[in-house]
Amino acid sequence: MRSHIQCGVCGYIGEDSKIKQVCPACGAPLSSFVHYEYGINEKRLSNLSMHLHPILVHFPISIAFLSFIFLLIAFFMGSGDNNQWILIEKIISIILPFSIIAAMAAGLFDAKSRLLSAVGRLQKQKIKIGTLFLVVSCISAILINYEVFTIFGRVVILLLALLGIVCSVLLGKKGASLLSVLIKDTTESNIPNSK
Repeated sequence: MRSHIQCGVCGYIGEDSKIKQVCPACGAPLSSFVHYEYGINEKRLSNLSMHLHPILVHFPISIAFLSFIFLLIAFFMGSGDNNQWILIEKIISIILPFSIIAAMAAGLFDAKSRLLSAVGRLQKQKIKIGTLFLVVSCISAILINYEVFTIFGRVVILLLALLGIVCSVLLGKKGASLLSVLIKDTTESNIPNSK
């Protein structure tokens, strides 16, 4: 069983054996740490420590922003110069929905490991926004790969790309509010008084 300690200055939690002289987050001396008990079994703690969702969620966000930039470049270049940008955008548009699916699956796994209870309001909002993001990215991929590049088609594709970015931002904000959710609220009781 791994032993954990928590920094009394910033609240950072880490494995006792991996923290050397100072807190890796704030630089406080090792003497400011106290023993920390997660209160969960080793399997759940192991699942949580993989951080699958926080890692995978960055891919669709990055791809959505890149997609929008490449679309702008491709649509506003001369028609002879944009073939390479269109090809890149076609590839990106196919990758984006799969990255969203991977991030959503990791999010569901993370929520099950972290919360163990029914899906709450914030999780439901994230699922709805993630589903909208997935649908928008699929429609955009179809339009791009079938080269619906009329003026109207370009406007629709750019609006879908913007909507994808909005979904990314909303998902990030909702996720940040869930970031502090641990299995039980022991943070306050384990941080020593700083007085």
